[in-house]
Amino acid sequence: RRRFRDAGAELAEAIEALIAMGHASRDVWDYTPRRIAGFLRVAHVRMSQEKADSLALQTLATRGDAKEVKRQHKALLNGT
Repeated sequence: RRRFRDAGAELAEAIEALIAMGHASRDVWDYTPRRIAGFLRVAHVRMSQEKADSLALQTLATRGDAKEVKRQHKALLNGT
């Protein structure tokens, strides 16, 4: 069954998502819909990449050679 959503629900969800990502609420309410969509698109790409990186590291940690795991750990700590 499809729930009824009022006209502002999608905008409210987008604004809430940006606030949850760290945007100041006083600023977000002044963003244009196009700007909101742009920020959400960029955030989605970033979060997808972070998830892919996390999955790769978890896979390496469970299946990888101990030396390679140690090398990757050191690289992450050094920011490389």
